[in-house]
Amino acid sequence: MVKSKTTLASFEEIVLIGGDVRPEIIAKLEQKLGIKILWVGTTKQGYALRLEQTICRLKVRTVCLLIRWSRHKYSQSVPQLCKKHNKALVRIPCGRGANQLEFQIQNQVSKRLNRA
Repeated sequence: MVKSKTTLASFEEIVLIGGDVRPEIIAKLEQKLGIKILWVGTTKQGYALRLEQTICRLKVRTVCLLIRWSRHKYSQSVPQLCKKHNKALVRIPCGRGANQLEFQIQNQVSKRLNRA
């Protein structure tokens, strides 16, 4: 169960990177977390340009890399893009549910985001 929507209330958009984009999961996450989810799938061609365009959006503060559903090349390119655009990177080792996202964001980058 998600602890509270206010935990992520200061976020406007979160980027998920990895696997196939699933609209039904996006809808559930947006409802449970109360934020907009931008999901960049990694199984189709043309991801590189979309990836940077999505990460550099002004409303994005956090990028979540879904490790389980991402190819190895993302473990190098995504951190570089996050650094370039001053975005917090969260590595999600398993799952993509609301509880997992909130837990990993809180554990990995909450101090950084509170200072921003």
